[in-house]
Amino acid sequence: MNRRPAQFLILTALILSITGCVSEHTSGSTQTFTYEWWLPFSVILGGIVAAPLGWVLRSKSERYGWGLLIAGPLFAVFGAFLYSERAVLDDSKFVTSRLFNSHEVKFETLKLVRITSEVVTGRRGRKETKFYVTCTRADGTTAKIGVTNAVLEAAIPKFIEKVAERNIQIINEL
Repeated sequence: MNRRPAQFLILTALILSITGCVSEHTSGSTQTFTYEWWLPFSVILGGIVAAPLGWVLRSKSERYGWGLLIAGPLFAVFGAFLYSERAVLDDSKFVTSRLFNSHEVKFETLKLVRITSEVVTGRRGRKETKFYVTCTRADGTTAKIGVTNAVLEAAIPKFIEKVAERNIQIINEL
């Protein structure tokens, strides 16, 4: 395989990742955080292109061909996950939604917000710090929101500001 196209693709991916991938739309008092339209679109498109390319490359390089053939549909599904990531913040609630789960935190029932981190040991002993925002409601139920992507990283500071404006207790354990 020629190195030039591979280097070009890596450089293009790097440039796109640097340009910022989260968009914030404000309509009245409602703020919506999502990935920029091009990010899930390019991941889905890359997955769609990778599968037939892998089929063609099988005869020249079986390893790369089968790798692309398998990775193509996986990237297309991953793009759908990126497309579904959303956080909505307004004067009454904070809602996060993903393809398979969502959290809704209403300010009127919110009693306490706790910001925490956990150090998790991953594969081969690698340590990774994960951040969480745990919202405790007046009835004692909690919603533990993992700050696991760029959409939530952009939305959580705005959420904390709204919580502070309402004089709800914030415990920062970082």
